[in-house]
Amino acid sequence: VSAKEGINIDELLEKIVEYIPAPTGDPAAPLSALIFDSYFDKYVGTVAKIRVYNGTMKKDDVIRMVSTGRDYNVGDVGVFRLSFEKRPQLGPGEVGYVIANIKSVTDTKIGDTITHAARPCEKPLTGFRDVKPMVFAGLYPMYSDDYETLRESLQKLKLNDASLLFEPDNSYALGFGFRCGFLGLLHMEIIQERLEREFDLALVTTAPSVEYHVTTVKGEKLVVDNPVKLPDIESAGRVRETINSTGTGIISVGRLLCDEDRHAVAEFCLKLGWPVYADITSGLRLGGIGTNIIKHFDQQLLDTAVNKAAAPSAVIHIGGPVTSKRYCQFLSQNRPDHFIVIKPDSTRYDPVYAVTEFIESDISHFCNAICSVISCGGSRLGRQMQDFKNFYERSAAKAQEIIERYFKNECNSNTGISGINTSDSDTSVIDKNKSLISEISVARIVSRLIPDKSALFLSSSMPIRDMELYGDFSLKSNIEIGTNRGASGIDGIISSAAGISAGSGKPCTVIAGDIAFIHDLNSLAFIKKERFPVIIIIINNNGGGIFDFLPISSCADIFEKYFVAPHGFYFRGAASDFGIDYCQARTCKEFESAYKDACIRAASAARANLINPGLISKCPNNQNNGSDNHETSPASIIEVITDRLYNFNLRKKIKKEIIDWLNSGGAFDE
Repeated sequence: VSAKEGINIDELLEKIVEYIPAPTGDPAAPLSALIFDSYFDKYVGTVAKIRVYNGTMKKDDVIRMVSTGRDYNVGDVGVFRLSFEKRPQLGPGEVGYVIANIKSVTDTKIGDTITHAARPCEKPLTGFRDVKPMVFAGLYPMYSDDYETLRESLQKLKLNDASLLFEPDNSYALGFGFRCGFLGLLHMEIIQERLEREFDLALVTTAPSVEYHVTTVKGEKLVVDNPVKLPDIESAGRVRETINSTGTGIISVGRLLCDEDRHAVAEFCLKLGWPVYADITSGLRLGGIGTNIIKHFDQQLLDTAVNKAAAPSAVIHIGGPVTSKRYCQFLSQNRPDHFIVIKPDSTRYDPVYAVTEFIESDISHFCNAICSVISCGGSRLGRQMQDFKNFYERSAAKAQEIIERYFKNECNSNTGISGINTSDSDTSVIDKNKSLISEISVARIVSRLIPDKSALFLSSSMPIRDMELYGDFSLKSNIEIGTNRGASGIDGIISSAAGISAGSGKPCTVIAGDIAFIHDLNSLAFIKKERFPVIIIIINNNGGGIFDFLPISSCADIFEKYFVAPHGFYFRGAASDFGIDYCQARTCKEFESAYKDACIRAASAARANLINPGLISKCPNNQNNGSDNHETSPASIIEVITDRLYNFNLRKKIKKEIIDWLNSGGAFDE
């Protein structure tokens, strides 16, 4: 047979008809069609190549992918020639294509069955199995600025390669990157080579690994695709021995990087039952995971006698460094017998040179491993530990009572700031009715009202300290918290908040001082252009409030001019110039109302998908088409007018009242 010479072509075709049976199938039966290939076309979306077994498929049919359950409207069907040839319909035995406005090849899985949504087939065609990665490796850009380029490049490759799986990953050594799943080593090499050649990326690739199936001592089965996440049973056993031999213990939690770690640590804290000092950066301080997270922990360390009674014999620290200097001083004065640090990287954390064991491990998996080898806290806590925990809880309850009383007085006051006699010589208020809200009240209101699944960014020293010391509990468990005290306290606060919103895909509330806001004012143009749902709360106390707490405050000849640096500005005009919604608040009620409205606006923007995590200026919603100044931005500015010296003295009054109660022995009363 030679096609070139035309020899025996007719005979060959006759034999094909004779020996190969014609396809069978019932055109009246429910549709069942097999997907045997697909690819992405930038004009029409995914094109699925199919073979119809039963039923018929035509334009405008509503079809369903059996494996995903998703429905699509058929735009075109046809067969393959040298180019696509449209047909009115495809029936049993026919091989062709279907175009149905499908956005990704991941929705057209090879071997899947297509049927009609209104009249589905009884069972799918046999033999389908989901694509399962067999090899896993991390891909990290050599230069951190290429992270977004790497994300976009992987998304483009995935358009025509449904077997490529990836998710964001973070390494303390390599920075931000992606954990990728491949079909095998050859597939991994091809993807890496394409990223480097087609997208001009310099990459660092971690050693490939396979999927591990782990059975814990309690019979629980885990599937782990990264060796770092393997439960460290040996270390967990040593920690269990320390826990069982400890009379008084504390858990301290520093910065946690993801919700998975936060949930695992919260479960461990609940199960162990020890008092917990949750740093504001942990994301647990404002959540309601249990009564053993001690509110206002710093406030309890103000009295010497209480300080000694609160001393633990063991400390388990999880995560990054803590913010509180007073907590570190407390540990330095009362060095524990056991100080265990659990971190996901090898960077040393030993603030008082007392660490007895350092464990480098994935936090969520290590916490799960510990939980599998310890008993429940309620049945395990001895009398000494229970008394120790009750001692902390009594102190925290009293601090909460004192702070809440001042807060309620402020909310109900109509005669002056917080209803305090403004004739006191140590209280400086320019105008008795100038403001009825303190920075402490801002922290309490935000901590209570911030929506779940949102982010909170605290800039400079005072907003961080206020949220740490005076913030209240809420019932939220998915609040991502970022902080930036900065090299000078004023570097890029607004743009940093925009980055958190973009990276997390969540609305972000930022609390910033007025000086910090002034030094990053131009970032409002970025907020407006990219339409980030960022709520900017400006604490306008006409200068730098942190300096009142420093010794330099006694140098009256230079203090006000060079350190406080009063500016005399209000920011309504700046908000108007950049086209951002603005509200000024001088009372607790005004601030509470403004913040609720701003949260609703930001949440609506997030639900409408106006933010695209990690992709800036790529989404059509984010492109500046020249009419940007006339569009409504989801961002908001709330300017809180308050008095610097009043806030300084209010903090002193609260601190003194707590110390007086501690000195009276209230913390030791049953």
